[in-house]
Amino acid sequence: MLDQYVGRAWHRAASGRAAVLEQLETAVLPASASRTIEGDVLRIAFATDLAVRASVQAARAAHEQWITPLVPTEIEYGWTEG
Repeated sequence: MLDQYVGRAWHRAASGRAAVLEQLETAVLPASASRTIEGDVLRIAFATDLAVRASVQAARAAHEQWITPLVPTEIEYGWTEG
């Protein structure tokens, strides 16, 4: 599994972060993903075989495609993929 852990109390402490948390907790997940909440921790997990590079790449791509529209961000000036 490729996991993302989110602290719920920290996100709830500011309105912008709370809006992101709401999205992370309610947005429809891809078939390869699951979401659990245990106390203060939201866990979003994307299925993958860590021993297979292509599987990890697919899980990372699925996570990025899912989360990008949910979290408002700005690309930092001067950032490059290289």
